[in-house]
Amino acid sequence: FLYILKPNPENPEQLIFVVDAEEDPRSFSHTGDINENAFISDIIHHLGDYYSPGKFISDPWGVWITGYAPVFDKDGNYVATVSADISAERY
Repeated sequence: FLYILKPNPENPEQLIFVVDAEEDPRSFSHTGDINENAFISDIIHHLGDYYSPGKFISDPWGVWITGYAPVFDKDGNYVATVSADISAERY
């Protein structure tokens, strides 16, 4: 699963979805939805870093291996985070 997150302009302690590449319309997150796993994964404290929590993340949809990569503009300013989740059940 691939998706893009950014800090919520109304509450920078939250991350919101910008884009979710989920194909199933019943499962994708809408632009502006809050990412409830931001504190579980600790990504909120690593927005400018290439980061993986080093542990599996569990949510109502399963158990995941997750990685994050920052996106910067041409001036080097942080813009968003690209996120990838891989189902642990596959392995």
